[in-house]
Amino acid sequence: ASFSLNAASRRSAGRSSPASTSRDTSPPTSRIMARSPLGAGIVWENTQEEQTADLQGKTFVITGTLAALSRNETKDRLISRGAKVSGSVSGKTDYLVAGENPGSKLDKANSLGVQILDEAELMEMLKKP
Repeated sequence: ASFSLNAASRRSAGRSSPASTSRDTSPPTSRIMARSPLGAGIVWENTQEEQTADLQGKTFVITGTLAALSRNETKDRLISRGAKVSGSVSGKTDYLVAGENPGSKLDKANSLGVQILDEAELMEMLKKP
């Protein structure tokens, strides 16, 4: 199965501008495909595990040093579950993940009534489907 191009695209498809060379140097992803990938039998499979969005709309702040995961790994896992990760504590923060030596973010979270999670509580939260 092929896909159709609008009239303007058909007129310009395959042409190069006078200033360009005759050789197409654009990356392959920007070239017009002649056939639909699905029509050619190509199937994209989801290579990542399906993650639930159970933390959708929740805002987390990470502070201190975490032992089990790096800060980036923690952030990626939270985002994959629908959470937002912020760099600073505010009234919009739902959870503060406090590792070793949390610093002033812990004080601010306590003053704002933000729920504090230690690393073990976070890991337990991330285990839930």
